[in-house]
Amino acid sequence: MYSVFQVMDSALPDGFSGQNQVLFVLRGDGHLSIGATEFSYTSAMAFAFKGDVAPELLSGRMEVAYLVCFSDKDLEDFVLRYPLARNVAREVRPWRLNLTKERIPHLEQELGLLKMELVLGTNRERLRLLFSLLMLQLFEGEIPARGSLTGKKDLIDEFRESLERYFRLQRSTRFYARKLAVSSRRLNGLCKDWYAGKRMFEVVLERICLEAEILLLDIDIPIKAVAYELGFSSTQHFRVYFKRFRGMSPSEFRFGLEKT
Repeated sequence: MYSVFQVMDSALPDGFSGQNQVLFVLRGDGHLSIGATEFSYTSAMAFAFKGDVAPELLSGRMEVAYLVCFSDKDLEDFVLRYPLARNVAREVRPWRLNLTKERIPHLEQELGLLKMELVLGTNRERLRLLFSLLMLQLFEGEIPARGSLTGKKDLIDEFRESLERYFRLQRSTRFYARKLAVSSRRLNGLCKDWYAGKRMFEVVLERICLEAEILLLDIDIPIKAVAYELGFSSTQHFRVYFKRFRGMSPSEFRFGLEKT
């Protein structure tokens, strides 16, 4: 189960044994250490690490910051539903990510919402979706700013960027293969290597349906509008796709969210 702590007066909580942790620094600047590794930080940064180490503030101030803790099972569930984050999410040593500054107000709102929903005892399915939305915000930005990065994009990075840009409009293996300058057969083979045996079409389907789950969180958005937002020509077409992935229709999924 997830835990969310708001950092008050720059007082960082202790590490949580066996838990994965992400420290979101939305506003602030200074220096901190995570285990034996020291980092400088400014606004719009996040730090991910295992719970066998605790973050320690060395200097500066954190005006708005949150610490999110989650288990390996929670992380694996997210990775299975969003395989594009697999390589990044499986890192275990401390690393730093630069967040998009324009997204900070949204992140602050989402972190506060997840914290509130945990207090209210919201059902597991809704919490999982809120957590997935938060992790998407984390991993959709720049690749982690780590010393090992050379700046040269790998093929998987190019595929991920193309998928994030076009998944609402394009589901053709041939389209993405052209973007990567490889054959469709080669792209299917690469996807099977990258995403635990999944073909390219299945990867795209998972991404579409995860986005659908996030949109379906808002019960004020009609299912028809969700379908059109994701590029489907009709609600029925969307229903077929969604049921293939989730084993239930969009309306059944939404009904499950409303149950406590």
